[in-house]
Amino acid sequence: MLARSGALTAGAVAAVETAAGEGAWSRHARLALRYAPGSAGERPASLFLKQVTGFGRSEVEYYTRDYAGLAGAPLLRCHDAEWADGGYHLLLDDVSATHANGFDLEWTDAHCDAVADGLAALHAHRWDEPAPPAALDAYLGHIARGLEPLLALAGLDPAREVLLVETLERAPAVMRARLAGACLVHGDVNPGNVLLPRAGAGPVYLIDRQPFEWSLTRWLGVSDLAYLMCAFWPAEQRRARERRMLSRYHAGLLALGVRGYDFDALWDDYRLCAVQTAHVAIEWCVLADDRERMRWLWSAQLERAFAAMDDLDSPALWRA
Repeated sequence: MLARSGALTAGAVAAVETAAGEGAWSRHARLALRYAPGSAGERPASLFLKQVTGFGRSEVEYYTRDYAGLAGAPLLRCHDAEWADGGYHLLLDDVSATHANGFDLEWTDAHCDAVADGLAALHAHRWDEPAPPAALDAYLGHIARGLEPLLALAGLDPAREVLLVETLERAPAVMRARLAGACLVHGDVNPGNVLLPRAGAGPVYLIDRQPFEWSLTRWLGVSDLAYLMCAFWPAEQRRARERRMLSRYHAGLLALGVRGYDFDALWDDYRLCAVQTAHVAIEWCVLADDRERMRWLWSAQLERAFAAMDDLDSPALWRA
């Protein structure tokens, strides 16, 4: 595999030491490599092997097809990837010595700028890929299954209940009007899927693109930023960072050739995508097993959704 990827130009791997673990949807192992004498090439000292069942080809295509040849893409180097029989594996560079996920580090301006630049690069490369109406219908149909259980558990005041209902009954008309402005998105840019440099300047990496069957894989690019900032950051952090990140992201799109998309339009798209933070919380209540087990998470996300929709006056998009 290393020879095929160009990382080993002569010689061989003489020994491999493994340290295995499990993620939410995968098994993985860090592989420490020792090379035979006379070996040449980059010869990475450590690799990360990820094995997944129950998902489609999206993550394999993320590394092997969708951004092939894109300079500066915020992707780990992939030495091998294959999907077969309902599962797949990836063999990636291991950057654990230099990087940590975004839950474990305090975000800096440099981190925010690098993530905005990285997302602009991915989105501009696959801009103008309209989302099919059927994909939005599948997404909304799945999310709606969690609304009644959430309302039964959350104990919200009537105005908040009305707003949640509107995110699934009135906001979709605004979403449908924007389907033509979609691009290929990551869809799960939560802090755990962002690898940030532990110290100093350095590249960031966006990992784990594993959409579900109901996920919106083509949607407004700024939804990836809204998901990060509105669903996972405390409101104070979002308020302090969102203008900077969105301005940087917009400048990146323009520099990469996107035209006809001014900042006011991007801002309105961000206001719309903030509504999906509520959908994130609602989706956690679709399955009975998740409702109490994940209440610590979805209840916090729901409060962040209300704060974001209030700050951004998102309901005005469909109440006007």
